[in-house]
Amino acid sequence: MSTPIHQAIKFAGSQAKLAGLAGCSQQAIAKLAIGKSKRPSAELAVAIHRATKGVVTVHDLRPDIFGPAPGVPPEIPKPKEAA
Repeated sequence: MSTPIHQAIKFAGSQAKLAGLAGCSQQAIAKLAIGKSKRPSAELAVAIHRATKGVVTVHDLRPDIFGPAPGVPPEIPKPKEAA
């Protein structure tokens, strides 16, 4: 499964290159890639958005802060099954 952080790494060419573009350490990117850090800070999400020229957006990285991407319909909750 390709996560937004993996898409950003692919766009940049490597974890180190993404880190350089985003202004953070390669270790911070590695922790996100392996799941040790669950999600980037809002500031890092913005930096990754800029580093990838919007290919990976703040909405992809932090929908809890920035909301869903414009034009994406909201997720409809599944109905609860009767017990």
